[in-house]
Amino acid sequence: MHVCEVEPWLYLGDVVAAGTDTLKRLRISHVLNAAGRDAARDEACAAAGAVYRQLDGQDREDYPMLTTHWEEAWAFVRTVLSVTDGRLLIHCQAGVNRSGLLATASLMMHRRLPVLEALRHVRSCRGQPVLTNAAFRRSLVQLAAEHGLLGAAPVEVESGNIDCPVDLTK
Repeated sequence: MHVCEVEPWLYLGDVVAAGTDTLKRLRISHVLNAAGRDAARDEACAAAGAVYRQLDGQDREDYPMLTTHWEEAWAFVRTVLSVTDGRLLIHCQAGVNRSGLLATASLMMHRRLPVLEALRHVRSCRGQPVLTNAAFRRSLVQLAAEHGLLGAAPVEVESGNIDCPVDLTK
């Protein structure tokens, strides 16, 4: 699946999802590319009439994605939310880590959802793995802690449990 609807205003996808036809079909007004020049779709966005923003995020365990890009990404998300019928596609190369992180964080912050609830929702919408990068999961938990969105601790945590954003067994 190239693109999924997370909320009526928020879509998550891979680089293919940012093609002109998909953007027009879904009436996407804004596109946030989290993967830099390699996944650039500025021409497709211009052809679809969508506002385009590009972040040069890296999908590496040692890359501080939220520390580096959250302020700019969240400002862009708030712009979309302020527009009547604004619809945002957040994408990266595969639609898993960089865009998955930003989409989950955006949903969590906008709806004030506990981190695990936001992550479960995004994963169920995407229908495939999201946030396989452990460092990105830890940074999402840190963002949740900073904004009082940790929610209740899981009753039972097993290593590798897909519902737990960090390995709490260590």
